[in-house]
Amino acid sequence: MKVIRKGVFETNSSSTHSITLGKESKLLTSLYVDPDGCACISGKGFGWGWQVYDDAESKAAYCYAYAQRDQDLVDRLINLIKEHTGAKSVIFEGEFYIDHRSDEVCGCAFENDEALENFIFNKESYLYTGNDNEAEPPNFYDKDLSIFTHRVYLEYTTLPYLILESQIHDESHLSYVVQTLWGHTSLKEYSLDLNGFDFQNKTLSVCKYEYVYGQDGKYLRKDVVDKKLLKFNIRKI
Repeated sequence: MKVIRKGVFETNSSSTHSITLGKESKLLTSLYVDPDGCACISGKGFGWGWQVYDDAESKAAYCYAYAQRDQDLVDRLINLIKEHTGAKSVIFEGEFYIDHRSDEVCGCAFENDEALENFIFNKESYLYTGNDNEAEPPNFYDKDLSIFTHRVYLEYTTLPYLILESQIHDESHLSYVVQTLWGHTSLKEYSLDLNGFDFQNKTLSVCKYEYVYGQDGKYLRKDVVDKKLLKFNIRKI
């Protein structure tokens, strides 16, 4: 499986979209073609929301949203859809939109016609949308949750993160898992402590800061006014 994850990460909030291309041999889906031979694709917007798309219509809509200002790309897209579906005509109806922070992600799908067909019609090719203002939902990028053997829980969260038995002692992966869970806690006024993940003691350190400014309004420093050690645990499913 070829994974392509691109996004723009800046100090201000932005969308983060990515696509995953599956194996080219599994082109299993198509688009509805009406009795007149027309494949009609309705307008769609792709913004900040955490969503996973594997259906051909949504992925074709994403491709059109990317290509709509370039007639050569639009013609390529239409001809490919006609060839794959047998449609006599292809209509894109309505408004199509990709958040401008992620509007270059789809370029890799247009590298060649094989990649474009694979992205749209392969059920193992996915489009992910989200943002960098919050953590993604636990196991957002995992497709088969039945393979996991353990759940990771963090204090002040209700959502578990599923992991494999082989990942229980993987400090790097557990750090990622716990920090993802941290993004869904109720302690919104706290921030992660630098190097706050403690693998041995199964804790995550978070701090509440007070920002200090001078009389001229210039930032001076931030003081720690409270600190918590959140415990995490791993349970077998």
